[in-house]
Amino acid sequence: MDKIKRITAHAGIILSGMILVFYIIDLFNAKSLFMDSAASQGAAILLSVVSISMSAMILNMTRQKE
Repeated sequence: MDKIKRITAHAGIILSGMILVFYIIDLFNAKSLFMDSAASQGAAILLSVVSISMSAMILNMTRQKE
């Protein structure tokens, strides 16, 4: 079970990082149109920040158990 928690935590960090990178690319290159509306941009950024923080907390909890 701990291995599944670690894998999902790392996957959450990687995928959230990808969303943040797509947002930054979209800011500098308007023709890329990764995220069209402001609502989707806000939701994606909020999801990314929450996912990164939750993943970090899960990783911290699994390290403390060892």
